[in-house]
Amino acid sequence: MSNIVATPTIKNPWLDRHEQFCAIVKSEAIDLLFLGDSITEGWASHGAETWSSHYARRKAANFGINGERIQNLLWRVINGSLDGISPKLIVLLIGTNNAARNSLADIIEGIQILLQEIMVRCPESKILLLAPFPRETEPVAERRRLVNDINGALELIAYPANIHFMNIAEAFLDSDGRLPTRLFPDGLHPVAEAYAIWAERIEPVVRQYVDGEN
Repeated sequence: MSNIVATPTIKNPWLDRHEQFCAIVKSEAIDLLFLGDSITEGWASHGAETWSSHYARRKAANFGINGERIQNLLWRVINGSLDGISPKLIVLLIGTNNAARNSLADIIEGIQILLQEIMVRCPESKILLLAPFPRETEPVAERRRLVNDINGALELIAYPANIHFMNIAEAFLDSDGRLPTRLFPDGLHPVAEAYAIWAERIEPVVRQYVDGEN
C-alpha cells in the first residue's frame, strides 16, 4: 500500500485556494484545467502573457497551489476540486516536491492513485500527464537525478486510452543537459520564456482534445 495518502494542508492560503477552486467549479464552465504545484500556479504570474494568448479563449482554469505534493492534490481532488465538471482536457504536473521526501515506488503509485481519482470524477475528460520538469542546473545534481528516475518510471506505465503521457524535459535543456538559468533562475521555477515553451510543446494535444482538431 502506498505511503502517499490524501493529506490536506490545513493552513492559509492553501485552504483558501482550495475553497476558491471549489466555488469556481460550481459557477464556471471549464474546458481546460491545469492541476499541480507552484510551477502550475505560476501561469498566473510569469506565465500570464502566454496564458492570455493560448488559454483565455479556451475556458481554461488554473488550479495550481504553491508547495503542493501528490498527497495534497489528491486530497483536493477527493474533496471537491473536480465536483460537477467535465473538462475536455486536464493537464497534470505533479511530483517534484515529492522527489526528496518519498520513495520512487510511492511516488509512482501515488500518481497512479491520483489519476484514478481524477478519472472517477471526470470520466469523460482526457488527461495530459506531464513528466516533472528538470530541476537544478547541472545534470548530475541529486534532485535532477531523482526527477529523472520518476520520469523514467512514468514512461514505462501502460496508461488507459484517456491518458496521454508527455515528457517535454528536453525542450528546456541545453545541448549538454544543463538547465539554463535564463529559463529556471532558481533551478525549479520557470520564467515567461519557459512557459511559452511549455505551451508550444503541449499545443498539439490541446488542439486535439480542447479544439477538436486532428
